Amino acid sequence: MSERSATDESSVEMRIMHQRLCGVSFLIMSSLVKLNQDPAFNKLLFLAFKKFQDQKTGTFMNKAGKAAFIFARGGSKGIPGKNVIDLGGVPLIGHTIRAAHYAGIFDRIIVSTDCHRIAEVARSEGAEVPFIRPSEIAGDTAQIGDAVIHALSALRSTGYIPDIYTVLYPTSPFVSPGLIRDVVGRVHRESCVSKTVRRISPQQKRIFQRHGKNRIRPIYQRNAPVPEWYRPIGLCEAYRYGDRMAGVPARRIFSFKVVRDPVQLHDIDTPEDLEKARRIITENRFPCLPPIPGFEKRAL
Repeated sequence: MSERSATDESSVEMRIMHQRLCGVSFLIMSSLVKLNQDPAFNKLLFLAFKKFQDQKTGTFMNKAGKAAFIFARGGSKGIPGKNVIDLGGVPLIGHTIRAAHYAGIFDRIIVSTDCHRIAEVARSEGAEVPFIRPSEIAGDTAQIGDAVIHALSALRSTGYIPDIYTVLYPTSPFVSPGLIRDVVGRVHRESCVSKTVRRISPQQKRIFQRHGKNRIRPIYQRNAPVPEWYRPIGLCEAYRYGDRMAGVPARRIFSFKVVRDPVQLHDIDTPEDLEKARRIITENRFPCLPPIPGFEKRAL
């Protein structure tokens, strides 16, 4: 092994070690927040954690060229005004904006929306809204890929091209800064597309394959080993773009982060989901992040 390759391998191992250290420290901090009810103490705790993060990992993954995109359209029908509705004293979209900020790895946090009210609240929480998304790509049948291409094209016209961009959603308000760092860190280290997935358990006995001309049989036989099944979830996704035109990924190597925490997996789509999210907060199962410094006044 050459001296250079040995150095590169050592550098990767150090990055992984530091990220794991930050992950453990976040779990410790979250436990302390759950045990303590003093907002001022919790804010100091988060700021101390962020400083620790920067000291441990800032050398390896700086903010330059990394953008967080949060997509929030205004036409929610299940919960009118969902993306700015109150959740624990914070607008729903505010939780995701704060998580992106406290991840400490983005030079820009950008909200893409067709709604001026959402834009106002997003700015009050510390995000940028440099453009309003056209209504043609903000309806019920709109594809998120079209919104991504629009956002990248709009930024490129201003001379900004992120090397790595992350896709986040306000309907997943319990995504943690540590999870965001993990997903983006995979792209930073491995030059891949990085996505979150969850394990699923399909009804194996109901899946059949053809056996002979007029017969079928179960795909999985009794006592046979069953493979693990996973489904992508829209919790956090990260991509790397080269100098290609917007919307065309430069790499197609995938890395998957398995998420098992039921709190982080909680998605808000119905009034029942919203009530469950409120119970999660009142039961102290999720440590609400403090406002971004300079944006303490919220526009609820």
